[in-house]
Amino acid sequence: DLGLNIVQGGNLLFGNSHKEGLWNSTSLAGGARNTGSQSCSFIGAGTENNISGSGNKSFIGAGVANSIQTSANQGNAIVAGTQNLINDAGTGAGNNFIGAGLGNKVGTGGCSGIVTGYNNCNCSRNSYAFVGGGYSNDTAGYASAIGGGYNNSAMGGCSTVGGGKNNCTVPSYSSVLGGYCNIIYTNGSCGAIL
Repeated sequence: DLGLNIVQGGNLLFGNSHKEGLWNSTSLAGGARNTGSQSCSFIGAGTENNISGSGNKSFIGAGVANSIQTSANQGNAIVAGTQNLINDAGTGAGNNFIGAGLGNKVGTGGCSGIVTGYNNCNCSRNSYAFVGGGYSNDTAGYASAIGGGYNNSAMGGCSTVGGGKNNCTVPSYSSVLGGYCNIIYTNGSCGAIL
């Protein structure tokens, strides 16, 4: 017995001990204690993964305790990992991505992504932000990017931190390539530290 269950509204429940709460055309393919309440959404495997809110067309591939919580948006994805969160409820944004890692969070912006790492965040209302990896990095600026490293912040719009530790770009259009404790302050728009 494969544990295949067809439930109301075109839902597919495949696996064992999933939580109740499937919505229209939602599929839970494997794992245990996964929950899905967005329409046209999918959880592939893992344990205690959750897709909730009024958005739709979201995806969790596998992992443990990953969560997508959205409203009025679609196209969010977490591929794997543990305790990763996409929470853009209330903004109408969507199309966010977390590849893997532990404790990464994409907040209210749209079209933002974190590839992997630990405790990385795009937690502002800004969209199009990117973190490649690392530990405790934060992209708070619109269209900002951090390649990796530890405790770096890209706060200005269209700003970049390549890597390193404790680096920060405050104004827009500024860049820090890497290193340690390099900060471009508010009056340094278009500034760079190489």
